[in-house]
Amino acid sequence: MDRMAKIGCTAAAAGILLLLVTATTIGIYFLVSFQQGQTLFWEGHSAMNREEYDNAISKFDAALQKRLTHYYRTYAYENRAYCNYQKNKPDQAIHDYTEALRLNSNLSHAYYYRGVLNEHRKERDSAFSDYSNAIRCDPNLAGALYHRGLIFMLRQDFSSAISDFSEAIRSSPGDAAAYLERGNAYARTGSLDEALASYDSAVLEAPAFTRAYLERARLYRRKHELNKTLRDLDEAIRLDPKSAAALHERDRVLREATLEGGSIEAITEVIGRNPRDEKALEARGGIYLAKHDYERAISDFTECIRLTQSRSAYDHRAETYFKAGDYAKAVADYEEGAQHSGPVTVAAKGLAWLLATCPNPAFRHGKHAVEEARDDCERTAWKNWNCMDTLAAASAEAGNFADAVKYEEQALAMKELPSESQVEFQQRLALYEARKPYRDGKK
Repeated sequence: MDRMAKIGCTAAAAGILLLLVTATTIGIYFLVSFQQGQTLFWEGHSAMNREEYDNAISKFDAALQKRLTHYYRTYAYENRAYCNYQKNKPDQAIHDYTEALRLNSNLSHAYYYRGVLNEHRKERDSAFSDYSNAIRCDPNLAGALYHRGLIFMLRQDFSSAISDFSEAIRSSPGDAAAYLERGNAYARTGSLDEALASYDSAVLEAPAFTRAYLERARLYRRKHELNKTLRDLDEAIRLDPKSAAALHERDRVLREATLEGGSIEAITEVIGRNPRDEKALEARGGIYLAKHDYERAISDFTECIRLTQSRSAYDHRAETYFKAGDYAKAVADYEEGAQHSGPVTVAAKGLAWLLATCPNPAFRHGKHAVEEARDDCERTAWKNWNCMDTLAAASAEAGNFADAVKYEEQALAMKELPSESQVEFQQRLALYEARKPYRDGKK
């Protein structure tokens, strides 16, 4: 072999050697990178399980800079997304869930959590699609079934909502929230017995679930079971004394009971649970008043005054004295009540009404009645139909029938005026048009 051939062989060997060294180096690099990536992944996974989300995110960041298999890269994105979700970083979480799903379109939890984030953004169509995909991947994923059921409720597709909540319960039998929402869906369809059974299950699974008692109370109200309604509302308020919804519902139920002559026995049961319940005492007093049982009404309102010293309690007792014909005590209570806190009551007519309509002329005073009634109208921004009706009566007593007609017509035009009061108001209007005042009180 001549010298040039030897040089050529040597160069070729050197080239092959260089390629081998390079390939080996690259292989070692990739191997090391894969190993480092997997180590960082598992360190991030451990930190995530310890709820050290910032540390976990840092580890997953580093892992994703390394060479990772398709499997590890997919779950690095999904796990980092979950950590960002827990850190309330929705943009980063959605980005990572989307990347994970691009790599593997069968990740049920990625769809589910992305759905929750989209729902928080009010992007309900996107959330619905994500929940549906989560259910496609895992038909037993209770969270996705529950949340899709909530969207069906918003779409008023109650049949589909009931189906999803039932599946969520099948998958997770102790899910009190799913029982509650299924009860709400049944209630919206008028299936009250099925709704009650679901609410009962919600309470059984979670005895401290305030909303379950509240919704069951609303159902009992629809079924006209006052005692059970108030019992559940009292329990909801005991569990959460600041529950605005429960407090408002209870006030509404007691007002209805007063106006509609509800069960005295049911409200007495409430008072038995809490003898200092001034709203229940006031409601029972109102029912006694409507039944012309003035002695018992006065007793309940007197106890309310002892407990609260409120204008409302004085006004109600004054109204009772007025209806009973004890006008002097009625005037005294109205004047005393004006010295205490509280708004102008919608139901009670007040001192102006007595001064304008009392059958006993010794207690009537048209000018003073107009002053009192006008003051009440101003304090209610001229939007209270009861105050307007009172000002009309006061104007008539003062001999100003043009104003009486005007104010009575304004009261009749108010949307808030109860339908059952319209006939009475029309009758008074006819009197004023005939230039006659109105007389109230004990007949």
